[in-house]
Amino acid sequence: MTHSLPCLHVQLDAKWHSNYHQLRQWHQEQSNVQLPAASDPVPSTTTLTEAAVRELSAWLPRQQELYRLEKLTALKVKLLRKLGE
Repeated sequence: MTHSLPCLHVQLDAKWHSNYHQLRQWHQEQSNVQLPAASDPVPSTTTLTEAAVRELSAWLPRQQELYRLEKLTALKVKLLRKLGE
């Protein structure tokens, strides 16, 4: 089955928000957004799965790169900045 471009955009946006909410959960539990490196253990103090933490560990640097390239929407920048306060 093929997806139209608007449908794919909605799916990608939903995935972004899912990752953002998991990052928010991490921030609430750890009081920071410093995710472990791939070789570091996942803290036992998080309720996120190891797979979710590993995904966030790859996702967040990508968001930082998109920010540097000015490719994030204003809303996404605002949401991510709130976590860094």
